[in-house]
Amino acid sequence: MKWMRMFLMFAMFGIASTCSVLVDPSVLSIKCEVTPGSASEDPCLSAGMHCVASECRACEDDSSEKCNGVDDDCDGFVDEGHDDDEDGFTWCGGGYPELRDCAPDDVAIHPAGQATPDHAPTPAPKDGCDGKDNDCDSKVDEGADCSGSQRNCSGDGDCTGQLVCDMSTRICIEPRTVGSGCTDDSQCAGGFCLKKGQYELDVELSGDRCAIACCVDGDCGVGSVCVEGQTGVRVCLPGNIAARGTRILGAACDSDGQCSSGSCVSGRCAQRCKSDGACNDAICSLSLGNLRESRRWSCVDGDEVLGREDAGGLCAALDPTGCRSGLCAEGSCANACGRDTDCAADSMCVLGTVRALFGPTSPVSYCVPRSSSDGPRLCCTNNDCGSGKLCAPASSDSRMWSMACR
Repeated sequence: MKWMRMFLMFAMFGIASTCSVLVDPSVLSIKCEVTPGSASEDPCLSAGMHCVASECRACEDDSSEKCNGVDDDCDGFVDEGHDDDEDGFTWCGGGYPELRDCAPDDVAIHPAGQATPDHAPTPAPKDGCDGKDNDCDSKVDEGADCSGSQRNCSGDGDCTGQLVCDMSTRICIEPRTVGSGCTDDSQCAGGFCLKKGQYELDVELSGDRCAIACCVDGDCGVGSVCVEGQTGVRVCLPGNIAARGTRILGAACDSDGQCSSGSCVSGRCAQRCKSDGACNDAICSLSLGNLRESRRWSCVDGDEVLGREDAGGLCAALDPTGCRSGLCAEGSCANACGRDTDCAADSMCVLGTVRALFGPTSPVSYCVPRSSSDGPRLCCTNNDCGSGKLCAPASSDSRMWSMACR
């Protein structure tokens, strides 16, 4: 019996000492944990995998790094490139709402960090009388003695300098930039507070964010891009939040997310547009694309356009390919637009819908003969609206939103 026990011990030791070369890690359920923060390390890298939902999983080819607490590109670092001010906090918080950086471009504003086995927790800055939410708790100047500062307001006119009136708290604050956290439109510089999940955008927001209106990427500031939704909403957001891919125009693609332009048409990265003027020598066309995906206006080379009828030409709704624009509206070919000035003098820009052959209905804006309708005028940016007005989402029904002056 003694010899039998010794034999079993040696056998078990032999198995234990060689299991790392006998077992494929990809078939095991290996638990893992990633420390939240900017460019934290992925513990699964040594196995050629990455940590997803607390489990080591195989890497996907040609994946760009998103802000989600996952090492998407499998380079060993998590959420790198999503901490613009390099304060150790990303705009998404790595999946932890309490760790979201509410001012991604201000190093002096961030929440409190989490403790790690090697480091004490990073303290949050203290709120001062500066009109800022320094500690990212959605409150401004709390706990500070601001008795000598101007605080109460009923409108922007009550505030000094560049400060604006936060209508949710009735105190003067510093306006927040595109991509910053928000709770009310009045907090955002020249824009509005984009509510998480409200407009079915092409990106996943970790919380409410300040945004401004747009039609194309060129309408946004440096570092931001124009993001569309499934409901007609178009907004500027920082490029890292938009999670665009890296493939250039003309490169092969399988999905919009792989392209730096955010648009994959007929297997190639294409430029989005709202008029022919944005396409140089190409045509702004409503490409059929994937028959099961939403249809979007994109620049298409003239020799790739099937239709020959210009705007106003007769067409059949069941066969929009007869139009150069790819859109047949009420028996006539219609061109793309984002605002009235994109249309001919006798036409106006309206919001309608088109449907993929086997897919969802998509909102699109296009030119129609001008009428006396007093409906909302579509816009691309605040400049289309005149002094004191804002280009922002305006609901026309529960499913569609137009970008209109208000």
